Amino acid sequence: MYDIAIIGAGPAGITAAVYAARYRLKTLLLSPDIGGWAAKAHRIENFPSRVTVFGKELKGFYMEQVQANDIDYRKETAAEVTREKDSFSIKTDKGEHEARFVLYAVGTKKRKLNVPGEDEFLGKGVALCATCDAPFFKGKEVAVIGGNDSGTTAALLLAEYATKVYIVEMLDKLPTEPVWMEAIGNEPKIEVITGDTVKEITGKDVVQKITLNSGRELEVGGVFIEVGSIPDTSMLDKLDVKKDRWGHIEVDNSQLTSIDRLYAAGDITNGSNYMRQIVAAQAEGAISAQAIYKRIAKGEINET
Repeated sequence: MYDIAIIGAGPAGITAAVYAARYRLKTLLLSPDIGGWAAKAHRIENFPSRVTVFGKELKGFYMEQVQANDIDYRKETAAEVTREKDSFSIKTDKGEHEARFVLYAVGTKKRKLNVPGEDEFLGKGVALCATCDAPFFKGKEVAVIGGNDSGTTAALLLAEYATKVYIVEMLDKLPTEPVWMEAIGNEPKIEVITGDTVKEITGKDVVQKITLNSGRELEVGGVFIEVGSIPDTSMLDKLDVKKDRWGHIEVDNSQLTSIDRLYAAGDITNGSNYMRQIVAAQAEGAISAQAIYKRIAKGEINET
């Protein structure tokens, strides 16, 4: 029986695991990989202590901290969380675990365009991760769908490989930080198209063209989808945890959900004023670990 099982090893989950271990709680960390979406980021420039840190570097730092602490990290994919009398049962692709508390820090999953050709050409020109796939598009023209922070940073990375990068944004202006707007403006390979979006993705064996709602056609060899994300709460379906209208898990100021002993942290929650940033996720992870430790230290939870 673990004191705390942490599902998800992104910034929130890693931080919670480190704090929980330092509180000498018996800690289980479940995730097929370390770092979450942060590990897939190309360049991060608002991470305190580093002017610039790359996603792969940050993943390495996280792994070092996991290894340096008494954390039982298992490369398993959680499938379902159910509530027992005085504990939780977590089913994974490799077995089942039991814990007195659960911290749910899975984060979000990519939002789809839901247009013809998107699923057909996934992995054949349609991509979800510029950091992972940018080198495969060297010498080609590509399009990034979505002009948010993720989209603009993806476009800047792709410009290092591609001959031309289109950013297609449905709003009238790019919803990105000013610093990225300036960088986009200084990159001659990038063309910004606003007030438009994708109608269809077409090709033969691979992507060859996208058609926009305006009727404009772009001959591209790659399409990178960056239209936001949605909370991934599917494995909590049997718990009926309270969520807001966008599907984020509602939490109090200790990160406790509507289900006692079930905490949540990171992008999955409605906390931190919906600030989808690494520092906010890490803070929520630390807060949740401390809250759980205090409950155990006060003797609220009996040993079984």
